[in-house]
Amino acid sequence: MANYVGKDVSIKLKRDLGIFQGKIVKPEVDSITINNVFHNGVKLKKFEAHVTIAREEIETITFIQVVDPVEVANRSIRNTPVTQNTSPKESEPQKPTKSPPSFTNKKPNQYNDGNKQQHKTTRPIPIRSRNTPNYISSSAPHSKALDMQQNGKRNGNNGNGNGNGNGNGNKYDKNKRNRNFDLMQPDDFSDQGDFDFESNNAMFDKKTVFQEIEAEINPDKPDLVKQIGKTEEKYRHDENVLDAMFMQFKNIQLEFKPKQEYTTDEPGLLIPSIPQSLRNRIQNLAASHGYSMERQIDFLARGATELALQLLGGSRRFSPKNLHQWPRVTIICDEPYNFRQSEIGLCTARQLACHGVNVMVFVKTATTNPKESKELELYTATGNDFTGNVKDLTPCDLVILSVSNMNLNSQIVRYIQQNRAMVMAIDPPVMGINPGEINIKNTVIPILPLDDIHTSCGKLHLVNLGISNKFFKDSGIKYFPIFGSRSLIPLHLKA
Repeated sequence: MANYVGKDVSIKLKRDLGIFQGKIVKPEVDSITINNVFHNGVKLKKFEAHVTIAREEIETITFIQVVDPVEVANRSIRNTPVTQNTSPKESEPQKPTKSPPSFTNKKPNQYNDGNKQQHKTTRPIPIRSRNTPNYISSSAPHSKALDMQQNGKRNGNNGNGNGNGNGNGNKYDKNKRNRNFDLMQPDDFSDQGDFDFESNNAMFDKKTVFQEIEAEINPDKPDLVKQIGKTEEKYRHDENVLDAMFMQFKNIQLEFKPKQEYTTDEPGLLIPSIPQSLRNRIQNLAASHGYSMERQIDFLARGATELALQLLGGSRRFSPKNLHQWPRVTIICDEPYNFRQSEIGLCTARQLACHGVNVMVFVKTATTNPKESKELELYTATGNDFTGNVKDLTPCDLVILSVSNMNLNSQIVRYIQQNRAMVMAIDPPVMGINPGEINIKNTVIPILPLDDIHTSCGKLHLVNLGISNKFFKDSGIKYFPIFGSRSLIPLHLKA
């Protein structure tokens, strides 16, 4: 077996799998391994890779002789016989070689016809560098490239015979000899330097050319009078054609003048601010008619959850590919679990946990409030934990504040500052939360914005709680829905 290592072979496979050519690396009884592989005359991308072919897949195997195509091309162009320096392997005909029986399944007399034995030789198409003289592309057959070079030489000789001069034929032959026949490979322009686009554009006077073209199209147009036609402005489908007629829509009208007005992403829509007492009246009217506070808290927590998911990265972050950096959220509740703000925080934590977010809630459990609440029990059913000790809080990607006190515990403030995560608030106090110490980026509010909201609350987002227009009307507000197709809209303070 060792005698066959380094031999060049051509292996034809069964089931029309083609022909593999290469150099034997490891011959075995049941398989053969080759490298420098060509498949149907095309070099594999990983040229140095080894290819192992099983014995059952081999139809025929033949030893071949690899011939340098560049040397053959030079001989054909010079039209001279092989020089004496040619190696004996290239000058002498190759004797027919029988393939070893351990590598082939062919019959002994498959290529024998009487006393005549044909030795089928094939050669792979080697890839040569472009800088090699008389470069021949690997993407075209060698016979085609040689024929084109030989035709160039014959044409040059014909030029001499027809009286075109002694130099024409040789010059044409030289050009044909140095031409790159591979149309798939562009010529090398590296020596010409970078293309100067500015100087090339300066050579082309577009204004003059366009005037000439326009003069040819409209020959009756006077040359002395310069007519400047106003081009018709085109609009997209989402642009307002009547820009001069800016309209303001007051879907919400109060019985008094509001302190502030806000705008949304919808141009022209104004949203007024209301006092805290008026907002409480709207919510209490809805609750007295069956739209309980628990249901309103659920809707507010739903809006806070949607904003939190967007801040955490949305669909790009919540992907199985990002399991190594799955988001973590910490929710701070300063009141016991059965108070309103703590219930909002626990409900938000439960909905975030249902999206797969790792949530930790800081909430107090000792309380004297007789009101019963199931929010803490529903939250713990998700498998996430809560704590009443600030030291148990771990680093996170987002901190959500659901508090009613504008001055938080110094330990909580220190945790938020050291964590350096984005801070979001749910219906915070109007004066903000520890202004100057905690930087709130986004705030979620229900119903309508309150008067005199501090700028430390960050960007405001209004949540649709689904309260009917009747309860706004009974509170003295003329109300028309402002949310459109969304349940959470951003607010911008009108200057």
